Amino acid sequence: MSNVNKLITMLFTTAFISATASADFYVIPVKAKMKNLVRVAKSGGDFSDPLKAMASIQGATGTNRYALYLEDDFNLTAPLHIKNYVDIYGNGHRLTGHFGTADADHPSAVVYGGNYSHLYNLTIYNESNNSQGYSVGLLNDAVDVTVTDVTIIAMNGDTDIGILNKNGASLDASVLRMELPVCRSECFGISASLTSTVFLSKYNIQLFANNTTSRLSGISLNSLSSGSINGGEINIEGGGAAYGIETDDSSVSLTKSTVSATSHYNTYGIHVRQSMADISHAIIMAQSGTLINTAFYNEASTSTLLDNTLSGTTSVDSNLNSTNALIACTVDGGIIKDAAGTYNICAGTKDVNATTYFNRDCQ
Repeated sequence: MSNVNKLITMLFTTAFISATASADFYVIPVKAKMKNLVRVAKSGGDFSDPLKAMASIQGATGTNRYALYLEDDFNLTAPLHIKNYVDIYGNGHRLTGHFGTADADHPSAVVYGGNYSHLYNLTIYNESNNSQGYSVGLLNDAVDVTVTDVTIIAMNGDTDIGILNKNGASLDASVLRMELPVCRSECFGISASLTSTVFLSKYNIQLFANNTTSRLSGISLNSLSSGSINGGEINIEGGGAAYGIETDDSSVSLTKSTVSATSHYNTYGIHVRQSMADISHAIIMAQSGTLINTAFYNEASTSTLLDNTLSGTTSVDSNLNSTNALIACTVDGGIIKDAAGTYNICAGTKDVNATTYFNRDCQ
């Protein structure tokens, strides 16, 4: 038994465990008793292939968790399906795949999350081999997954997605770095659908396109999904349409974040449709867009905006029986609304020319 295994066997819940194996130093946060460690290294590990290492794991439960330790970078020959109650400790290493399918119901990912799995200190990279298909980094389907200190890169597909949550999946991510560097047609940093949830903190999401036709979305929530987003940055550049955050029949809470979007034609910092939105202490920017350039767009939704800075040709645009409460915000750009049943109530909100709106309908 290795020194790491011996130490993990001795120490249990809510502890931080430090151990030495070969020349590596590990810091292991443990939430439950865990004595099962599988080392994956090109030389000297229990396995030299992460796929075979994962396949070897049997009987993982909430009280009998397993951990895969990566001691090298690996190029995967097939997607890695994490088993339930299995964690992956990347130690700064990278899992690379070249996977892409054209099947929207079964898009290919480098890593598939397992229920109650946790990914630490890892890079996931999908350089798709199918320019007509999907390139996904991490796919969570009806599972509860935690991600800490992870970088995800997806590229070369017709549709690139950093993290795909669907069918009620739950993602809890902290210290997340996301880059989609070559958006050809459609790109999503995080896409959540079908009652999925996203809890996100300390994040950086970057999407880029070198054309005038792509559609880019930093975070997309739809079909009764929800997002709680705190303390990070979204930057969208290029394409024909850019959305920092978009929701459809869902809810979003955003605080202490910067959202910036730039595109050739239609640009939205945040776009909410038939949703609930609570935005506070944020900077929302729509920096270009020859047709639409709106920091916050509200369609048939109810939104509260507290202490935000909103800038664009239009700072706030509301229609179709929407309600906005703008409290102590600063706006650089017009506030407009559709006449029928739509209200923008401003309390202490001011524009860059120091005109202050106080407890009144503003337009």
